[in-house]
Amino acid sequence: MAARSGSPNATNGPSLTLKGYSARSVSDAATAVREIAAAPPDVVLLDISMPGLSGIDALPAIRALALRAVVIMISVTEDAATAKRALAHGAFDYVVKPIDLQYLSRSLEAALPMAQPEL
Repeated sequence: MAARSGSPNATNGPSLTLKGYSARSVSDAATAVREIAAAPPDVVLLDISMPGLSGIDALPAIRALALRAVVIMISVTEDAATAKRALAHGAFDYVVKPIDLQYLSRSLEAALPMAQPEL
C-alpha cells in the first residue's frame, strides 16, 4: 500500500521511498483490508495472487472502505480477462511483474491527484 508521505505506521519500501512515497507492506489481502479500514492510503498496490483471499476478491471491499484510494493491481501474468475483471471492479491500472519501475512511477503520478480530496 502506498501511503501519503508522513503517514503513521508506514514502512518505507525501497523503490517507493526513492520516489518520496511512504509505503506499508502486508502479507495477505485480509490484512490489507484491515489496514486500509484503519488508515486508508491514497494508493493501494494490490497483488492479485496472495495467500487466502485474492487481490481481485479483496478489491470490492477495499474500494468500499477507502473511497478515494486508487488501486493499482499487480500480477505475475498478463491475462486480459483478469485485467478486465480488475478494471471492472474499480482498479485504476494493471501492472505485470517484473515491474517496470518507470511505468509504475508514471501510474502513481497519474493516480495521486485522483486520490486527493477536492478543495
